Amino acid sequence: MIKINLFYQQNKIQTFEIKGHSNFMFINHDIICAAVTGIFQGMLNAITIVMAKSSEDFFLQLDAKKGYGLFRIDNLDNQELNLIAKILYYQLKTVAVQYPKFVIIKKII
Repeated sequence: MIKINLFYQQNKIQTFEIKGHSNFMFINHDIICAAVTGIFQGMLNAITIVMAKSSEDFFLQLDAKKGYGLFRIDNLDNQELNLIAKILYYQLKTVAVQYPKFVIIKKII
């Protein structure tokens, strides 16, 4: 199962932590892992391009083979990063709603 932990601070998403594999299908044929990885990787690519001048405002890590991803906002006053975090949440929530046996999102406040 893919577990997505959302850590909140000041009523804003501060950190996304994604762990695990869905085990929906075998490696390289798992549409759920592909969806979550694609959403997360696409968002990381956008963040690094859009936010290149503000790279001290966030931290990114992705290891798809190990089933691990991390996106942390270090400057919660950065409105662009807050918007990106909300978009990332709704995209991942869509997958979790469609495949609740394979993806779970947990909010940690």
